Amino acid sequence: MKINLTLLGAKLTGGSFNLMEVAHRLGVRGYDVVVTTTGELHDLDWFTKTRTPAFDINITPLVGTLAYRIYRRVLRGTILTPFPDVEMKDLMRSIPNCDINIATTWPTAFSVFRSGKGVPLYYFQHLDSLFSKDLVSNTRHDEALYLPIQKYVCSTWLKERTEERLKIKVNGVLTAGIDRSVYHPQIRQNKKIKILSLGRKVEWKGFSELQQAMAALYKKNKNIEWIVYSSHDTPKSTVEAPFTLVKSPYGKQLADLYAQCDIVVNPSWHEGFAQPALEGMASGCAVVTTPYGAEDFAKDKQNCLVIDAKNSKAIENAIQLLLDDSVLREGVAAGGLETAQQFYWDNIIDQWEKVLAK
Repeated sequence: MKINLTLLGAKLTGGSFNLMEVAHRLGVRGYDVVVTTTGELHDLDWFTKTRTPAFDINITPLVGTLAYRIYRRVLRGTILTPFPDVEMKDLMRSIPNCDINIATTWPTAFSVFRSGKGVPLYYFQHLDSLFSKDLVSNTRHDEALYLPIQKYVCSTWLKERTEERLKIKVNGVLTAGIDRSVYHPQIRQNKKIKILSLGRKVEWKGFSELQQAMAALYKKNKNIEWIVYSSHDTPKSTVEAPFTLVKSPYGKQLADLYAQCDIVVNPSWHEGFAQPALEGMASGCAVVTTPYGAEDFAKDKQNCLVIDAKNSKAIENAIQLLLDDSVLREGVAAGGLETAQQFYWDNIIDQWEKVLAK
């Protein structure tokens, strides 16, 4: 069976990470897998430098060129902007013959459908129109979900919100997974309790509320240290809430970072799938998370602490509770580690195979 995954760029993000893992692990199981994407070959260095991919990489011929990038930048923000129509056509022309053709974002959904190649399937990891302020893009995003294509998402929350908002059927949930050989607890010898979080300037990631909470926590606690990792859009550390920044960790480097920390915080307002929370659980950390994108694994006070989004005081209180109560901290960490074992990649790819067999 030949499977094509169509991406609108493959630089390191949580979504790209999930898709590359699926492509690679299906390839390892004997499927003929191709990743067709815009951009440049080196966009995938974050993956290809750590292992040899079990899939072919098919880069579109136009969008990654210097001439087109300059052209698009000149017209950015005007009604003449070529994005994303040129990208969609470039992808559509580049998709190879295949048995199953998987779209991964709304522009790729149109490319996959119009290509007429393979059985189309749309696997999406965000409901962009839920939080984006771009009305034109939101309209086209929602239109893509009305295409006659089977649709799968990465979390139950995303399935329910999509069906409620757009009155369409989502066929099922295929979550992201955990690499058991990479993410696991390690012996910690911390003098201070280390708190880890993803850092992004994007409003809905909830970093502003976390920063407020950490400022309040620093005033009350002398034995804490905050570590932030990010690949781009990195917020700045402040005097009131200082943090150590780790840029673009991936694979073992990221797993080691988790394993060195005691508490992981995921304060997002929206998430397709709350990967940082699950990675924290797999690393033996006590996790604080909002429920969005975490409903498939988060159980309050059993394997994490679940808090309301957009609430800095709730973040502060949850972290303080874990700082004050070591028994609770160790208990939710143990529960999280047990839960994470259900999301090892072998289990997730088994689910993908069942979908592909249909």
